[in-house]
Amino acid sequence: MIFKRKKIAVAFAGIVFVLFVAAVLKYGGLERTVVGDYQLEQFKDFRTYYLHKRGLDDSSQGGSFIEGIVLRIGWSSRYVVVERYAFYRGDQDGWMVIDVKTGKITGPFTEAEFQARPESRGIQIYTAAEAWKRL
Repeated sequence: MIFKRKKIAVAFAGIVFVLFVAAVLKYGGLERTVVGDYQLEQFKDFRTYYLHKRGLDDSSQGGSFIEGIVLRIGWSSRYVVVERYAFYRGDQDGWMVIDVKTGKITGPFTEAEFQARPESRGIQIYTAAEAWKRL
């Protein structure tokens, strides 16, 4: 009788573990392609998002190509625009504009500066969590 209970408990624990791993793989700790070589990563806390460029070691930039946490993001076939919260409090928060074709990154820009830039026109902006669901 005790052996049967142990077997059931081990089987139940195994099922819970498999479901947990599947949830993490589906909903957290992964990267999804935004456009071109640019990927949005959802951190394990399911609330923090980072932007990476495939093939680039961004560990010296705090683990994110834009040197900050993604707050809002939008993209087209030509540009990725990202509002960041800078890792280093001496750096400015704001909008970064990434040219997908050349890899050139400009910014950070204030909200007003960003809205005045031609790259911002016609790009739908999402919160990082909304973008993650759409990708």
